Amino acid sequence: MSRPAVVVCSATEPPLRLSCWPVATPTRRRSTGATAICGSAGRSEPRTPDWPCAGTSPAVSSDGGTGGGVAIAFQTASGTLDQTVVSSTGTVTTTATGLPMDTRSSPAVAGLATGYEIVYQTNYGHLATTGGAGVTTETYKIMRAGTSPTVTGFLFNARTSITDPIQLVPEFRVAYQTSSGVLNYDTPGLSESVSTGFGMNASPASANAFRYLP
Repeated sequence: MSRPAVVVCSATEPPLRLSCWPVATPTRRRSTGATAICGSAGRSEPRTPDWPCAGTSPAVSSDGGTGGGVAIAFQTASGTLDQTVVSSTGTVTTTATGLPMDTRSSPAVAGLATGYEIVYQTNYGHLATTGGAGVTTETYKIMRAGTSPTVTGFLFNARTSITDPIQLVPEFRVAYQTSSGVLNYDTPGLSESVSTGFGMNASPASANAFRYLP
């Protein structure tokens, strides 16, 4: 099968002139022995660190602290998850978790009242979570290869009766596409796991929420 042509264009101003020219399409390195096809169909396997897969995206959110810092999660060139915290004074602290990711997947991060939570797809295709406290949980729930999960933090009202005082507890909710192409969402702190039955062909997105109980 022939590869599609790649065209690069450049514009100058003024006057506006558009120049375009074809460029060679890069060829992916194929598997030999213990390494895998970079960006191939199926699950990502351990691969040579000198051939990272480009095209992933970082995620940023509040670090959940009171100092106004931000937390950034990203996939490194070697295919592992790193997390960086930038304080309001500009201090940068990067933690190399060493956690392997699906090479075509991007992490997501959400700020909580007590820190931040990161979700990602492992190199075995499992949904996993980690956070500022360094606690990592691999759920063994299978995601569709190459898709990315999303996470949102919210305050959960844990009171059991409407007459009780409000008891706000920080929680997070994860949405992801399953290996069968269905949208699911989990709320680990509430032992909640829901399959919506909605078919998908992309990665989900989420927004902040606030939840009450009667």
